[in-house]
Amino acid sequence: MYEIGFVIVAIKATSKRPFYLVISFVLLLPMVGIWLFETYGRK
Repeated sequence: MYEIGFVIVAIKATSKRPFYLVISFVLLLPMVGIWLFETYGRK
């Protein structure tokens, strides 16, 4: 579950520069989509 660590790093980064919130959000969307597909899509 490295996604949780990525979220924590992103949150710590946003406390310094809010611009990273947009980048991390755009990068996180496909990762969450793939994770959801891998978890619930294959039944």
